[in-house]
Amino acid sequence: MIATSMRPRPGGGLTNGHTPPGMRISPTKPRRNGALIAVGVLLMVGCGLIAAVLQMRATSKTAVLAVAHQVPAGQVVRSGDLSTVELSGGAGLSAIAANDRGAVVGKTAAVTLLPGTLLTRKQLATSNAVTEGKVVIGLSLKPAQMPTSRLKEGDEVLVVATGPAAQLAGDGAAAAGGPDRPSGAVLVRRATVFAVDGSGNNDNTSVSILVDEADAPAVAGAASVSQVTLVLQSAS
Repeated sequence: MIATSMRPRPGGGLTNGHTPPGMRISPTKPRRNGALIAVGVLLMVGCGLIAAVLQMRATSKTAVLAVAHQVPAGQVVRSGDLSTVELSGGAGLSAIAANDRGAVVGKTAAVTLLPGTLLTRKQLATSNAVTEGKVVIGLSLKPAQMPTSRLKEGDEVLVVATGPAAQLAGDGAAAAGGPDRPSGAVLVRRATVFAVDGSGNNDNTSVSILVDEADAPAVAGAASVSQVTLVLQSAS
């Protein structure tokens, strides 16, 4: 019996170490989702636009009017009383634009205008008419010194001095007081509210009133020590 030996082919049955014909292996390629790429691009562009708009708003400046010199209530505003300041992002402010300077000059201050503050239309009287013998006095009142938060131009009020100011202002009967009855004296029986401005930085409200010139010293004295109160009267 004759035994025949056969040598195995090199490469485990593969010819020259290559893949047999008909079998191809392609390299793996990452799959790309076109929709996700598009969304990402849009987000990047949108964020860039938002950042640009915010930057423009932050750097944009608005020229507005400010008070350079104090103007008492009832006095006419002159050009030298005003200055111009530029504010970044001041589009939402109620300050008067610098371009309206010509319309402001010649107006009457409804309340005392303080240096370094921005000028608003509420601080200007709608009418410049102050008849002869009348004067306008500015008051800075706390909520307890006002009859109502809805006090407005044209209201008629009673002007009352309180505390030590009452003892100096009225006669003995009117100013009499005690531990159970705080002193008070009527300074003006009927005054007219000239203007009201509550846009200050504190809780006080600026109120200017129209009174007779003869009553001005007593009212101004009580107001200087914050010892004056307004009482709303019924319409005549």
